[in-house]
Amino acid sequence: MSEPLVSITLATYNGAKYIREQLASIFAQTHQHLEVIVFDDGSTDGTLEILKEISWNRHNLIIHANTQQAGVVQNFSRAMAAATGNYIALCDQDDVWLPGKLKASLACLQELEKSSSKETPALVFTDLKVVDEHLKVIDASYWHHMELNPENNSLNRALVENVATGCTILLNKATKDLALPIPKEALMHDVWLLLTASYFGQVKYLCEPTVLYRQHSFNAVGARRKGLFRHLAFVLEKALKNNLQLLSDEIKQAEAFHLHHQNRLSLNPANKRILEAFISMKNKGFLARKQQLIKYRFYRSSWKNNLSLLLRG
Repeated sequence: MSEPLVSITLATYNGAKYIREQLASIFAQTHQHLEVIVFDDGSTDGTLEILKEISWNRHNLIIHANTQQAGVVQNFSRAMAAATGNYIALCDQDDVWLPGKLKASLACLQELEKSSSKETPALVFTDLKVVDEHLKVIDASYWHHMELNPENNSLNRALVENVATGCTILLNKATKDLALPIPKEALMHDVWLLLTASYFGQVKYLCEPTVLYRQHSFNAVGARRKGLFRHLAFVLEKALKNNLQLLSDEIKQAEAFHLHHQNRLSLNPANKRILEAFISMKNKGFLARKQQLIKYRFYRSSWKNNLSLLLRG
């Protein structure tokens, strides 16, 4: 049996410094049946020229250049829509993939499909190694570095915290078809995909790091830690500005999810109750919101983040 086609979706913007190394790690994967779908969001640093140069020798590198900037979330949404494989991986422009990344995640995802069907949404994510711009290891585990618990991938947890880093995610076509198009209210593309799979299907994680997650001054999203004092300072700052609605953006995302899937929500009545309970917090008073957070276990991974959640939620 031939290997299944995996579509790798790569959103680029001024990534010339690291894009060659990232693509080299993709084409060195032990799983070789792949296509790389690149959507460039108006790079001005030579990224497109590098991509076109590499594509001369790689027929499976497909390049799209946006005529107007779309932003990172919509750029990934467009790239996923263009993917033709039954499995889709997300990719950042500045990391390095370890050789067995795709093979390990694909094996895990196919096991999920065997337990249900290919028509059931399924998503797999993994840990990462946090490295500096020269690939020197800062922390062997991103989850440790950011105090994240990968087990917190059920709907109630995903509504308040994303534990699935986009560049480690592999999803099946069923997840993609339900998730797209990603609305502007989505906080990020990866958490939208996690919400989709956790509501309608299955989510699993692999403890092994599969990506060298490069930290540098131009990261769109990075591995930034907040100590206790920074957390307390953040809460105090918001209190002085009279802005204690920590979850307003998360609730807007949940409302967009509710609208996007309004005709399918009843397929999972238990998750429908959770989603609507979360949305209802916008109309509740201070103490009632705390009770709702506790009742439905809308918790994050670390006690510091949960303290912030309870103080400001």
